[in-house]
Amino acid sequence: MYSESGLGAAMFHYHIRWSDSKPDWQAFKALEEALREAKRLVRPGETYTIEGFKDDCIACAGLFVRKTDTKRRSGPPGAL
Repeated sequence: MYSESGLGAAMFHYHIRWSDSKPDWQAFKALEEALREAKRLVRPGETYTIEGFKDDCIACAGLFVRKTDTKRRSGPPGAL
């Protein structure tokens, strides 16, 4: 899981992209770790790719408040 792995917003990491979907929310530090998990979770007939991200990660973009944001969030995600 992203928060448990200790990954920073700008650290290179990997996501599994399942057939016809956006990258899965779970991030992995190592390619081998992502491949192992994908092989464990893949369903019959399903395909996947492993994609590497850094600053441009679309799966993680909503997990962090950017340093340029001046508002602090006090409620749940999506609340200002």
